[in-house]
Amino acid sequence: MKLYIETSAILYLLADSEPYKKDRTVEMYEKLSTVAAELMISAIYEAEIKKAPPMLAKCLPSIMDKKKIVKTDLRDSHITMAALLAEQEIVPSLSVFEAIHLACALCEKCDIFVTWDFEAIYESETLVRLKKFTAAQSLAPLIVASPEMLLRQGYGGPKSLHELREMRNLAIEESKEKSSKEIILSLGSTFGRN
Repeated sequence: MKLYIETSAILYLLADSEPYKKDRTVEMYEKLSTVAAELMISAIYEAEIKKAPPMLAKCLPSIMDKKKIVKTDLRDSHITMAALLAEQEIVPSLSVFEAIHLACALCEKCDIFVTWDFEAIYESETLVRLKKFTAAQSLAPLIVASPEMLLRQGYGGPKSLHELREMRNLAIEESKEKSSKEIILSLGSTFGRN
């Protein structure tokens, strides 16, 4: 299983001001260390952290090494995909950085996109547009999940990352006749959200 780690899913390891998200992020990396999972991030994160306090920016490379997150160079295919996502309004509300992260995950054939910016994506119709986009482009579906969602697999939720993907795909397939809002609500109930 290949996971794309968006910058927020690393930064919350150091977020003392948000202990709940910090704890869930720490737990997620502990759990991921026990399964066969490849973790990656795009080099675009380096541009993002220039806005962060210098101490934070300085310690991120060592955290990435410790968590075995592989940095991939930004490629022309990533930029082209990000432009296509924007052109087709798949991610209209996301920043340029987030669109590039999503494009990298798609181009690198990741199974799951891990982010704490999940709420903004979940509340919009982005998941529905993304599902249609990946199908139209003959790309594998991409799960968008928070660290908290991945942790649920051990707490009454899916038993494995594969099962998480299957549950998400099943919810979308069963909802083809429903409106976009109904699909999103269906996904929420599938993953224990109300």
